[in-house]
Amino acid sequence: MNIFELIFSDRDFDALNQTTRWNGKRVIQKESVGEHTNMVVFFTRLLVEELYNGNSQHSSKCLEAVTLAIFHDFGEFFTGDILHTVKYNQFNGSKIRDLLDDFVSKQVQIKFDKRTKSESLILDCFDRYSEESHLIVKISDWLSMSFFLEREKSLGNSNLLDVNEYCESKIRSSSLALKEYLLSKKLTKVNTNILDILQKWNIKTPSIETT
Repeated sequence: MNIFELIFSDRDFDALNQTTRWNGKRVIQKESVGEHTNMVVFFTRLLVEELYNGNSQHSSKCLEAVTLAIFHDFGEFFTGDILHTVKYNQFNGSKIRDLLDDFVSKQVQIKFDKRTKSESLILDCFDRYSEESHLIVKISDWLSMSFFLEREKSLGNSNLLDVNEYCESKIRSSSLALKEYLLSKKLTKVNTNILDILQKWNIKTPSIETT
């Protein structure tokens, strides 16, 4: 059975389109993992263009980062949506993440066996990509979340304003992390202007009271 026959014959492959994000949060317009992934891919592609346009490695950087973006939440195919506050809690968040990674890795191995190039791609999607691509996709991940939360705010949902402020702070810190990484590697022909912009993303200017 080739990869496409496998996907069409196994309804589990529709899971990410049916899995709702923001588990337990009060939202007006629900978002699936598939919808979120689409926006992460969108932001990743634009970010790569801003960073590497004119660079001889543009095509390879684009392919790697966008592929990682496509698969960045693939683990939720097996686990469903688990809140960030659970996976990153100070008590045992690192243990939870390690256990989830082990579980997903095992499930992927059971589901696919490298019979085709496509299955090898899926099997390797968690390990084969550079730190650079992971940092790019992480920025795009936070951008996608903030984009959704801005939409919720425009619809009248004021319950998630603090969550959006947190996402915006992560956009800023993730952009700084990528810039520092690029500088440490002394990569040439990389335009970091977009990262400078994102490092200041929606910083609130204190209001000046007048008397």
